[in-house]
Amino acid sequence: MKRVILSLLCVLPILTLMLIGCQQTPEIPAETAASSESTSGEAQTQMPETHATTEAPAETAAETVEADTEQHEVVINAEQVGRILVPYHDKTNAPASDSVYKSAESFRKLILSKTGLSVKVTRVRNTSSNEAITFLIGDTPYPETAEVKKSLPENSYAVRLMGRRIVVVGSNDVLTVKALKDFCDHVLNNPDLTKEGSLTIRPEDGFTVTLDQPYTVADMVADGLTVTADYAEILHAPTQGQYSISQGAASDGTYVYIALRNSDDTGAVIVKYRLDDGSFVAKSPVLQLGHANDMTYNTAKNILLVAHGQKQGKILTLVNPETLEFMEDVNIEKGAGAITYNPATNAYAISQGGKSLHMLDKDLVYVTSYERTKLDGYTAQGMGSDESYIYFPMSGSGQNILDTFDWNGNRITQIILPTPHESESLFYVNGRHFVSFNYNGGTVYEIFFRCILPNTQ
Repeated sequence: MKRVILSLLCVLPILTLMLIGCQQTPEIPAETAASSESTSGEAQTQMPETHATTEAPAETAAETVEADTEQHEVVINAEQVGRILVPYHDKTNAPASDSVYKSAESFRKLILSKTGLSVKVTRVRNTSSNEAITFLIGDTPYPETAEVKKSLPENSYAVRLMGRRIVVVGSNDVLTVKALKDFCDHVLNNPDLTKEGSLTIRPEDGFTVTLDQPYTVADMVADGLTVTADYAEILHAPTQGQYSISQGAASDGTYVYIALRNSDDTGAVIVKYRLDDGSFVAKSPVLQLGHANDMTYNTAKNILLVAHGQKQGKILTLVNPETLEFMEDVNIEKGAGAITYNPATNAYAISQGGKSLHMLDKDLVYVTSYERTKLDGYTAQGMGSDESYIYFPMSGSGQNILDTFDWNGNRITQIILPTPHESESLFYVNGRHFVSFNYNGGTVYEIFFRCILPNTQ
């Protein structure tokens, strides 16, 4: 009995140590155990467990913009076919411009002429996971476009290589075309990047530009871009009895003044509307304004000047813009069916019949003349101006144009206004251009200048 007890006493400490050892051995989770195995026999690194999911639908995952810490150049050639995508253009949403698409088509033709490569231009509503090298021009629905666009302040544009996509976008459509123009100058005109059968785009070919002021018609012309125009109606002045024919128009920045004459030029009225909301303000008494062919506003003297035109071309009538009452008639040396005032120089320009351009000083005294060749197929109307140019709205069959000159009498360009209505007068206020039309009385449209990349360089 003592021998049995002694044997048990000897065994108990050993059993106790074994039990303690079992309790201190941790359980290995199944996934950890599995991760320690490798079919290749090499050690595997276990990633820490997270609660965020990394799964996404295939389309979304394909369109995620990922940071590329080491961006490489891309080469378009026969094996690596490129494409050009532009945003879908809905012509029902006026004012709408298709200038980006037309510029992309010019870009396509330039690529073809420089490299022999045929690249297709496509309008897109949605994104796709196509892996082709892609130019994203304008406000496309792609996340790369949004990524670049959100970093652009006003009056800015950029070109950026992001993976296999080249983003070309501006803070507006005009500056998108400017970005494309600068890219063409920098890349397509570089013989090291454009070779027969290949086009190379490098990360350093990207850029971001912010302008000090808005990009104007003068800037577009200086850059060799084709200037076009869209328009949107801002106010309508219905006929006033027998005074139903809309003629000259002007604005002081707050109000718009439109002359409505009768059919035999024996009387006219001037109607006054708010520029901001198009609401009617006042109507003048009957005035003797001849044909009332054009009108301008003198900011220095706060007066309206109406050019009689037709047979009374040497008469200007001065009207008080606050009361719309007659002030006086002024006889001038040269005939005027069109008149504009330049606040920057405190001087005037006048024209008659589409054949002349005369300059007058602040007192309406003749200074000098420039030759102006009449354009066939268009009828001369009024005129207007900004700091850089003088614009002559001219009506034709099916469309109008703005025959554009600088202040030294040089013809610069003709800008098409795609409307069959008869244009009458142009005025420029608050950095905006407006053209009035003889259409159901008087109708005023705001003009939005656009530009298109030419297809030759």
